[in-house]
Amino acid sequence: MRVRIETKEPVDGEIRSAWFTLPTDEEEVSEILGIDAYEETYRILETEAPFAEEIKEDMTVGQLRDYYDYFEELPSEIQEEYHELMCYFSNLQELYRLRYDVHHYDCKNMAEVAMEILDNDPAFHALSDEAKLYFDFDKYGEFLDDNATFLKTEHGFFEIP
Repeated sequence: MRVRIETKEPVDGEIRSAWFTLPTDEEEVSEILGIDAYEETYRILETEAPFAEEIKEDMTVGQLRDYYDYFEELPSEIQEEYHELMCYFSNLQELYRLRYDVHHYDCKNMAEVAMEILDNDPAFHALSDEAKLYFDFDKYGEFLDDNATFLKTEHGFFEIP
């Protein structure tokens, strides 16, 4: 992940720009571009990162670092499906805030999701083995799909809060 930052005013007679690998800091930007990065005398021209659409020209280096940290702290399953998940969240910060409420199920269909959910449910385990034999996981999977928000991806299902 990287960004191209350019000075707003000429330095030694020229506008300077350079690519910086994230996370970067104000000292590195100041040293390479020959400006005081704390004074925000630069602009972000290009971004190569999954969250590029959220990076604005006038963001500070500190804000860039925050966005990088938000993304890096997401569970790997969420990082892999970031673009698909963003249909359900308004921005990276919201996804980051709710990251522990997004549940990933490495399953091929909703019946398998139902089995995985029930495998962690003490009430289901309290049923007799005979009763469990007659449980309809397909129907319960349909119920879950009708009453919650699930996203099917190449890597399984995500339950969206």
